[in-house]
Amino acid sequence: MVFPMQYILRSQQWQLLRQCLNVLLHGLKLPDTKARVGMSTEHLEQYLGYLNGLEEKVEIRVESSIANVMMKVTRETLRELTPAEFRAQTAHEFFEGQTLLAELEKLLEDRSVKAPDRF
Repeated sequence: MVFPMQYILRSQQWQLLRQCLNVLLHGLKLPDTKARVGMSTEHLEQYLGYLNGLEEKVEIRVESSIANVMMKVTRETLRELTPAEFRAQTAHEFFEGQTLLAELEKLLEDRSVKAPDRF
């Protein structure tokens, strides 16, 4: 049996993810987000609403499927914006986005854990 992994995102991580998601949805307006990041625009908007409703200093748990989508959102935002545009649109430095992308890629290297045969 395989269980989905859950990851804990620190406040700084999900806040930058929120900014990247906002830019992707409202600034870049990429065609066919489902093909590019693995989630429809409608579902991305819902997730952005969830992130917008969080208190600033909380940590959140996300399953690997959401972490994978957020990794792609971050990658697309970094790909589409220059460092100056990234800073202006996210209020974060470009290297912070690159660091977040690397952290998400590392987290997702092992996406699932097998349950023991016996408990």
